[in-house]
Amino acid sequence: MDHTQTYSAPELGPEAGLEVHNDARRPGRPRGTKGRAKGEKPEERGERAVGRIVRMLYGQSYGLIRMGDRRDVFFHRKDAKAALFNTLSIGDRVAFELIDDSLTGPRGVRVRRV
Repeated sequence: MDHTQTYSAPELGPEAGLEVHNDARRPGRPRGTKGRAKGEKPEERGERAVGRIVRMLYGQSYGLIRMGDRRDVFFHRKDAKAALFNTLSIGDRVAFELIDDSLTGPRGVRVRRV
């Protein structure tokens, strides 16, 4: 038993009162609109700070920096320059920018050795 049916679509186009867009852009979003590209980080600026590395978890790609006021600050591998993360060790003095990340709390970005 055949259960297939063929439906014909009504004609669409200018004669039906609808506009036809030939470009692949989404309607309503003009070309050149400002905004972030996919995967691009927003510009993060924080207060400058210094501290010492107290913990490094190379396999999990993060570490902790202890500031002068005994606060520990999280930083991720991507927050340090590419080759720097693997060369950091406990006790190294670093400078960084401190931001308040809504997910992890205080976070160090732009980490560099002093």
